[in-house]
Amino acid sequence: ADSPAQRGALQRFARRLSSDGRVGLLRNVEVHRRVPSDALELKAAEDTHSVLELYVWLSQRLGDELFPDADLARTCVVKSNALIQAGLQRITLEQHIEQDGPGSSVPLHKRLRPKAKL
Repeated sequence: ADSPAQRGALQRFARRLSSDGRVGLLRNVEVHRRVPSDALELKAAEDTHSVLELYVWLSQRLGDELFPDADLARTCVVKSNALIQAGLQRITLEQHIEQDGPGSSVPLHKRLRPKAKL
């Protein structure tokens, strides 16, 4: 496990496997349902995404009998990826507006172009 979120999830999954013999997704993973609006929410969404991917990976290795919500987890991975991408766009837009000012005469599409690397 690469992150503290994944390590914590592995521990929860192991406890659930030893007590129930299977790991249900919704009981063990908090799924985010809104677009992140700041860096902390983005980090939380990324942590959730990595735990969902871990669940899918474990279901592929250990079987759907032990991880019965693999299909739901795959759907949640796709949705969480979309939320993360939308959050990145939102945060980037807000940063550009803060830098240029809301009344800037620079068109928005030009403000969002990546800056050239020097």
